[in-house]
Amino acid sequence: MKYKIGIIGPQVLVKDISEVVSEFHELEAVPLIYESEYNAPKLIQQAPHLDIYMFSGLAPYYSCKKMLTDAHLSYVIPFEGTDIYKAMLDIYMTYHFFPIISFDGIHKQHLKETREEMGISHIPFHLQEPKEKWDRDAFYEKHVFLWKNKKTQIIATCANSVYQKLKEINAPVYLIKHTKQVIRESIQQALLLCLKRNSHETQSAVLLLKCEKAETNELLRYSSDISGLFSGSSALSGQLLTIYTTRGIVERVTDHFADFSIFQSTARSRVLALGIGYGQNVDKARHNAEKAMKYADGETYHSAYLLDDDQRISGPFSLAGEYPSPSLPVFVQNHNLPLLWKLHSWLKGTNMKVVTSRDVSAGLNTTIRHATRVLKDLHEKGIARIEGLEHPSGKGRPRTVFHIDMAELENLLR
Repeated sequence: MKYKIGIIGPQVLVKDISEVVSEFHELEAVPLIYESEYNAPKLIQQAPHLDIYMFSGLAPYYSCKKMLTDAHLSYVIPFEGTDIYKAMLDIYMTYHFFPIISFDGIHKQHLKETREEMGISHIPFHLQEPKEKWDRDAFYEKHVFLWKNKKTQIIATCANSVYQKLKEINAPVYLIKHTKQVIRESIQQALLLCLKRNSHETQSAVLLLKCEKAETNELLRYSSDISGLFSGSSALSGQLLTIYTTRGIVERVTDHFADFSIFQSTARSRVLALGIGYGQNVDKARHNAEKAMKYADGETYHSAYLLDDDQRISGPFSLAGEYPSPSLPVFVQNHNLPLLWKLHSWLKGTNMKVVTSRDVSAGLNTTIRHATRVLKDLHEKGIARIEGLEHPSGKGRPRTVFHIDMAELENLLR
């Protein structure tokens, strides 16, 4: 079996990446070439079933970021290491000295370390770092301003579209490209992601479905229908339905837990709780499903919880669309109720009450900026109080430590 890897970028970069992909017998390159990075989302729409998408840089990635879901494996090739060394060497070979350069698309730390190692840290430079939003025109305009005002002698860009526009006005510009070493290391990481996804998809999964006040014949019909959807076997004991399947099937059927509409025919007429467990074998998956069911069974909502093989609890997931409700406090509506429930579940599952934004970001798989905003708003509501500051080892800004009042958080979610 070969994993199909979609390579998204301009032709000049896609060609180099495809050549290195050919070295890997486990991979098959699918070139997705654009004229402008803003056309990158269309390329994904035209090739929606590839195993992984490899972006030639941040320009196409940021253009596609909003449409990428948990179902999409993706990897961005960074501009770092030998990419920067080669760019600096090429520029030196052209000009026979190290000029003042205006860079874009490179992280400051990578550029700073490279310049220090080359012994040229005393030479001024300008840098437009990659942000969460890609703005090609802003990069171009800043480069032109610096060049016309004689603040820079050459422009080094990671974006082919910026490079082409600067060439049109005869600006001294260099296109930073990936070296084979950086490409090869990135492809190895992408392959590991594919292998990990494949091992996850074949993991055992057990679903425990509890239906109250249901007729036996109706439950038997429901059992047959639902187990067919999950391509698994099922067992019915009283009001508890057990489905044996795989992780990959669960995530495909529920669209990575975004859609539980298949359960609504039962959920709308009676209380329904669902515990999902993953494990390296059926026994472990069943044990995790039983633990997840304890969370789901205690909710007033028709809800589901998941406990994976790393003992991470996720949920609640709405089975019947009861939330968010228009009658909920504005704070809850602004922060997405399932996310706040996920925060509540994560805190209970880890038994953590004192957290930083970094902790919440890692636990909920969200950005540090978003986690900081949620904690700040919880603090304003009196649900989180500031305990002090945490000073990271080495460099870095101190992080605010919050104590979460679980009782108040639960009151907010009622």
